[in-house]
Amino acid sequence: MKGKSLRSTALAGLTVAAILLEARAGFAVDEEPLNLLRLRSAKVESTTSPADVTAIARLTDGDAKTVAEIAATEATPLDVTFTFGGGVVAPEGIRVTLPEGSGSAAVRVEILVSTASAHAGFRSLRTDPLAAEGKPQTFEFPTTAARWIIVRLAPQPGARKVAAAEVEVIGREGEPKSHYAFAESPAKAFDVLTRLEKTTSLKLAVSDDEKAMFAKAKAGRLTPVEFAEAALLASGVVDAGKRKEYLKRLDALEQQARAAVANTRTPAAKGEALLEWLHKGPISKGYVARQTGLSVIFDTGTFNCVSSAVLYNVLALRLGLDVRAIEVPDHAFSILYDGTRHMDVETTNAKGFNPARDKAAIAKFEQMTGFRYIPDAHRDQRREVEEAGLVAIIYYNQGVFLSEAKRYHEALVANFRAMSLDPEFGSAVKNALAVLANWGAELSRDGKFQEALEVVTTGLALAPKDAALVNNHSAVWSQWALSAVDAGKPSEALAILERAAAAVPSGGFEGMQSLVYIRPADIRMREGRWEDALAAAVPGFEALAGEPRKELEKWLGYFGQEWSAALAKKEGEARALGALRGFVARFPGNEHVISAADSHVRRMAFGLADAGKFEEALAAIQGAKDLMKDTAGVREASLYVYDDWAKRHMKDGRWEMAADVYVKGFAAYPGEGLFKGNVAYEPPTRRAEPRRPPRSRRSSRRSSLESSPSGSPAAKGWPV
Repeated sequence: MKGKSLRSTALAGLTVAAILLEARAGFAVDEEPLNLLRLRSAKVESTTSPADVTAIARLTDGDAKTVAEIAATEATPLDVTFTFGGGVVAPEGIRVTLPEGSGSAAVRVEILVSTASAHAGFRSLRTDPLAAEGKPQTFEFPTTAARWIIVRLAPQPGARKVAAAEVEVIGREGEPKSHYAFAESPAKAFDVLTRLEKTTSLKLAVSDDEKAMFAKAKAGRLTPVEFAEAALLASGVVDAGKRKEYLKRLDALEQQARAAVANTRTPAAKGEALLEWLHKGPISKGYVARQTGLSVIFDTGTFNCVSSAVLYNVLALRLGLDVRAIEVPDHAFSILYDGTRHMDVETTNAKGFNPARDKAAIAKFEQMTGFRYIPDAHRDQRREVEEAGLVAIIYYNQGVFLSEAKRYHEALVANFRAMSLDPEFGSAVKNALAVLANWGAELSRDGKFQEALEVVTTGLALAPKDAALVNNHSAVWSQWALSAVDAGKPSEALAILERAAAAVPSGGFEGMQSLVYIRPADIRMREGRWEDALAAAVPGFEALAGEPRKELEKWLGYFGQEWSAALAKKEGEARALGALRGFVARFPGNEHVISAADSHVRRMAFGLADAGKFEEALAAIQGAKDLMKDTAGVREASLYVYDDWAKRHMKDGRWEMAADVYVKGFAAYPGEGLFKGNVAYEPPTRRAEPRRPPRSRRSSRRSSLESSPSGSPAAKGWPV
């Protein structure tokens, strides 16, 4: 089994939304893809039915009403090879439209690509059955480079022709966009990762033999001998002498394999015989999920999908077969080509050669591994790799296992070893990013903040735009400062925030300084320890300046609002009003404190009015008018009570009593238009009523700072 993807392991500890470049295979979203077969440079290079040139043109004329019906049989399906004037294109999907009601409509489509020539080096990107319907059917696959594209249409059983209305290959001109997400090459990335040696006390140097192997892979396709040695290196056989011993054993296996396939005549027959022989001998001890190493096969006879595919391909190449490997999420297997024809080889099963033809073999494979056979799953994620790519999967699996064991530094190096062989290995890219983010988050949760920052900043040196790392850089600083606050060390917390502001200028850390004092005060407020809460916050007025001080001043208003409400409920309004007078006197000129006092008086009065105690409400306003902002506010609140009182009478039809209320109001506030106009028993003119005071809210800055140590892409600042 290919190692479990870190999308479900290393990422499990993070709370990052749409996390870590969880890219979907298929059509990109940065620009609209094109129909590559309609490019001016697109030409038909060759076809299996050259006599039907005019009909073939109808396949790509952009008109689904024109139907191409072309000679083909089950044994010889229609192949059309397209070229692009020597240029490179990047296909990422194929779309087929069949004619309605045609008795010869195609039943299967396949797309193959080559960058080598029009006659060799082809690899299959996707094969799919076609539904018997006239609407377009689209099939996506990982973007790849191509100079030649073969579109293959299979006819119905027994048919002599195959029909289609339109075939489109979706993609873009030029080389495909790289999946490699790092600012440094894998070779330079190893140097960057040495920064973490002091965090782990590990020296994880890449050996000279590995460097030579990476260089050979970069230069071109590995030879069969280089492939075997690379697989042994990746399997942990770092001693050159021991590798020679294993290679001698491999030479002996090759001779046995030649004897086992000696009576076969075709590449397919030879490939099938080789698989059956392997399961009778070298890998006869059975499937072990994590047995990913080639050397372990020699030692134990056990295997998983990766190690069995490696051994199969090593021997098949020595026997002259054209084999490669298919990498999909959580699995890998071999593929054998005979020209442009190909057969999957499920190497975990003795009957796994071209398993689509044998339902019993598929069932056995699924029972053994727990996976569905790949042609029935992940069709859009099949990725063909050559020898270096298959060796890269060995390193990748090691990275997964090391990460699960929380040996993060070693896991990173393993993933970059994989990328040194296969820079487009998307799973290795994602897992390296996940390890960096997860490791930093775990160190932060353990209170190892300096080490966490070293990991995260090393990650940012490699991938400066990665959303999780960017977020976690701020989150670790926040967690560090928060821990100092909770430990009762405000000066230390301020020093940390000052460093954080220098390290992350856009992180808003300067504004967070007020929370060094607000957070402990809030905790005490929730516990009902009001005097202690105020005592925790007040020192901030000496320590803070600028925006942080203003935030603390705003908080005082919130404190006054909550404190006075709690006092009124517990000890009565007289106690609350007395406390507010002392509070206003203690913080003269603070507009937020004044607003809190004003709002309390209004809520007190309006609450009495709601209870029908209008005279008490008016008396309460007059008795506490010293706590209101100004005389205009006293007047506004009183008018509200008079008007509400009168309307209550009018609602019950007591018009004379309503008029009496307006007379009283007019006497208290002569010239007030509302009262003057309503004394004559007319229904009151509608006017905007004084609004009830809203409860004070925390500032928008405070609410935006909620975060967790591992954070989310948009979050910054303080966990709550």
